[in-house]
Amino acid sequence: MELKVAGSLVTRPRQIIPQLMKESSRRSYLILVSLFGVSVAFDMASSLLLGDLLPLLIIVAGAICIGPLIGVIYWFIMSFLLGISARLLGGEVDQEETRQLVAIASIPAIFKLVITVICILFFGSEIFTNSTAIAESSILLMVIYMVTFVAKLVLIFFYYFTLIQGCSEIHQMTTGKALGAVILSMIGLIAISVFVNLILNILI
Repeated sequence: MELKVAGSLVTRPRQIIPQLMKESSRRSYLILVSLFGVSVAFDMASSLLLGDLLPLLIIVAGAICIGPLIGVIYWFIMSFLLGISARLLGGEVDQEETRQLVAIASIPAIFKLVITVICILFFGSEIFTNSTAIAESSILLMVIYMVTFVAKLVLIFFYYFTLIQGCSEIHQMTTGKALGAVILSMIGLIAISVFVNLILNILI
């Protein structure tokens, strides 16, 4: 996807998302959600502090191998929950269009992969730990660390912004109702995650 189109997605989501939905193939959606899953896998590795337990190469390989599966699972669950939430709030729901929206809205979050690569080049496995020793070793590295941290937050914001605006557009809802639908979906996603963790803890 051209950077120009990606830029327009966050500045004019209501116009660009329907256009991309018409032009994109199912293969394109699978690629998007797979890359999104890799990005999520890196975030999970960081939150779980896997850098304290595993070599960097294993973490990277694991994210690349397992990430696409995480992305596909998230895609279907989030699309299902968003469709239900939008319907409850009076939206005109088409489940296939909802899946397309969730895939396209992931584009801003996918760009976090670029930031992750930059962080790995500068900080190595430290980005998957709670240590900032390398970042604190020089002013330049600390600036890079802060800039990449803020950039990730900005991309996360644009992910949700794009998802909300797209939901409003394709489901013919107000922005407020679309925001509510996304919030309900995230609550449902968190509830499912907690339930799965409880089951795994019981079984293990």
